[in-house]
Amino acid sequence: MSTIPLQKMANPTNIGILLAIMLVFNLVLLPGLIPVGNAPSIKPLDLQFAYTPQMAYESLHSYSDAIRKSYIIGEMTVDIVYPLFYTLFLSFSIFLIYKHKKDNNALAIQFALVPYIILVSDLLENTGIVTMLAKYPQELISIAWGTSYFSTLKWVTVAFSLLLIVIGLLINLRRKLITKIKH
Repeated sequence: MSTIPLQKMANPTNIGILLAIMLVFNLVLLPGLIPVGNAPSIKPLDLQFAYTPQMAYESLHSYSDAIRKSYIIGEMTVDIVYPLFYTLFLSFSIFLIYKHKKDNNALAIQFALVPYIILVSDLLENTGIVTMLAKYPQELISIAWGTSYFSTLKWVTVAFSLLLIVIGLLINLRRKLITKIKH
């Protein structure tokens, strides 16, 4: 990613727009991914962390045929574009938090690239989930392990990205307090 588009696109307005889009996804579109109805114990593989193939297939066995079909459709539509929005949101937020007017912003750019690991991991996770759902009831152990790996990588990188944001905000707050005390 070139620094020029990142510097132009990473602004509070775009971050606000991305946040609004993410809220629509989280409150309206994603809950429809798996129509759990009266079965709140059904948890999508996307939301699980470090599962074994046995755990993955226990989840898939708990889904009805209708839920498996709905899940495939959701993974191939809504959950293909959603990762792009939250990746951009995280990337732009991290860049804005770490950029400095006097610096060349190399660190801000490097940190802003971290969320793209989430994007790739999420898309590979979705591919694995769709493959397992499409081949069900056949159990694809290697695919399940790979899918779990990408799910875990996704969640670890999400946590790391959020940690970057919190640390950056605390550093910026500290800078502002020190500046205020000096003046």
